Amino acid sequence: MTAPDALAGRWQTSVVLKRDVFSTVERGIFHGEHGDMPAVLRRLDQVPWWSRPLARHLFNRERRALARATPLGVAPPLLYADDRRLVRGYIPGSALKIAQPYGDHAYFRSARAALRALHRAGISHNDLAKEQNWLRTPDGRAYLLDFQLASVFRRRSRLFRLAAYEDLRHFLKHKRRYLPDAVTPAERRVLARKSLPTRIWMMTGKKIYMVVTRGLLGFIDSEGGGARLAYDAPAVEAALKTFAHVRDAAVLDFPDRKSATGLYAFVESDVPLHEEDVRKRLARAVGAERLPEFIQIADALPRRKDGVVRRDILRLISTNQVDLIEPLIASKEEGQIARRLVAERKNLYGAPAVAAALMAHRGVRDAAVLAYPDRLTGTGLYAFVEAGEAQNCGEEELASYLAGAIGRDNAPKYIQVVPALPRNAAGSIRTDILQLIAANQVDSIDALITSEAERATVDRILNGRHNMRDRFVL
Repeated sequence: MTAPDALAGRWQTSVVLKRDVFSTVERGIFHGEHGDMPAVLRRLDQVPWWSRPLARHLFNRERRALARATPLGVAPPLLYADDRRLVRGYIPGSALKIAQPYGDHAYFRSARAALRALHRAGISHNDLAKEQNWLRTPDGRAYLLDFQLASVFRRRSRLFRLAAYEDLRHFLKHKRRYLPDAVTPAERRVLARKSLPTRIWMMTGKKIYMVVTRGLLGFIDSEGGGARLAYDAPAVEAALKTFAHVRDAAVLDFPDRKSATGLYAFVESDVPLHEEDVRKRLARAVGAERLPEFIQIADALPRRKDGVVRRDILRLISTNQVDLIEPLIASKEEGQIARRLVAERKNLYGAPAVAAALMAHRGVRDAAVLAYPDRLTGTGLYAFVEAGEAQNCGEEELASYLAGAIGRDNAPKYIQVVPALPRNAAGSIRTDILQLIAANQVDSIDALITSEAERATVDRILNGRHNMRDRFVL
């Protein structure tokens, strides 16, 4: 006799957040004893056979850790669990990488308190170097996410203290980035000293990990930047900063269908420099095979008030999404700098050219093409196409058309044909919503919806979206 399914009738899926070789993650409604509540379900039923042992191991670690962390109020509460499914509460907010809480003292006090509570309960998180595992809620509080690598200890053993120390060190790395003036001398000493197991791991186990993840599985732990961003970009940027008359440099990736990922170097110089001279010096410094596709020399780069280069603006220039820059401009001077960079930019292809080619197709009423981070290729392009009423243009037909119009190497990875695109009151396409769908950060969309009609339009796009490789744990 088959045992009854304890979750039957208690879970209603709203949207699939991600699907990979370790689990399927869905967001929906959990019907609990205290009423309906938004929640997230992780299940193992679609995991391939070859990754099943590791998937189950990660699943069990998360289940144990969440069970102990639930009373603390610093992590999603565990609402239900069996041997192949777990349901945890949904906490609205933004990952640290998206929230970017520069100067937010209250957030980092909350984050430190959350980490302290976790350690008092005998839990080490073990994966806090990733910004997507730190959540900032709308009221400014910090929560911890993704407990698949967490450890639960019965006592405060030496191993626990070492793991807790590394949790603290990774927390302080984020604090140093977003709140550098508040880092104390004692915290700087912690930042400067890795624990012995970590040093051993860096010299031994991490090399094996790199072979498996980057060689066999083919992805990179650099927020989707690909191998070039993980290896070549830092070397190029460091070399540029040593050159005479170079005040600063920033190297970013952009989608390049011939080499998968291209590199775009922005060079800030106090005197006019010739690009070919810079390119020759770089070839001698880092090797010709590491040279960026584009080098743009400028007298100034856009910066925040604390002097840090605005890489968000530079990324839009490198990927040629210059129409999205204006809302980011914080001052008149910054706007002038950005406009000079846009006028002299090197990459004139990418998203705008794809969109223009799509708009020339007789069956396309409108289109939006957006870049998104891809763990395999670095940066990908995602085309959302609004089909004309009288035309039947399928995704395969459009892919073939684009290959002929702009070349297969330049075509977007994903093309999604939809009956309607979300628009604001002025009729402009809501690229802010489409950007989250392209990057599969769909859990951040709710706060942007302005009407029930827009919700219906967005839901239709979500249900048919193609990028399910979510890099942010939601």
